[in-house]
Amino acid sequence: MLFIFYKRMFALTRAFLDQIRSECEGAYSYSEYFGSLLSFNSHINSIVSQSMRALGIMARLTKPFNSHHCPLRLYSTHVRSKLEFASVVWNNISSSASESI
Repeated sequence: MLFIFYKRMFALTRAFLDQIRSECEGAYSYSEYFGSLLSFNSHINSIVSQSMRALGIMARLTKPFNSHHCPLRLYSTHVRSKLEFASVVWNNISSSASESI
């Protein structure tokens, strides 16, 4: 693989990558190093607040609509998609965080 940075060319060969990998094997695992810092609570709170904000705006803007199809489509497009995006990655969250979503 070749990477070009500011007109300099660096060749990352298989031997170089294997050397880096062998040096990293003695390092701590991520869970030991980061400990409790690996938490999705702030991310979950941010996603929930953004979704509630969007839901409030949609509720105010769609009051005069006679049909219920438009608010449902807006919800599916803007709120539900935000809540479900990359949910597989943070699927193992706590039950209280799951209830807030």
